[in-house]
Amino acid sequence: MIKIRNAEITDRIVLLVEKHSENPKCMAMVEELVAIKCPEYEEVFEEQVGMPLSEYISAIRLYRAEKSLVNNGGGRIKLQSQFS
Repeated sequence: MIKIRNAEITDRIVLLVEKHSENPKCMAMVEELVAIKCPEYEEVFEEQVGMPLSEYISAIRLYRAEKSLVNNGGGRIKLQSQFS
């Protein structure tokens, strides 16, 4: 029963992060929505996923940024200077 509960908590966190990872307050949102039911959510998440929640959020953000760069210019970055 605890394994199922832990998996459900982790699934809920993953869904929240997927939906709100761009929000700078993503971690606070997870805290607000999950900590009430499971105060030890960070330990549960790390045990289930294999990395701390903050690292997971960073990984999602990096993945999305990389994907956006590749999709919006063939991997090339166009830099513009405000001094031009």
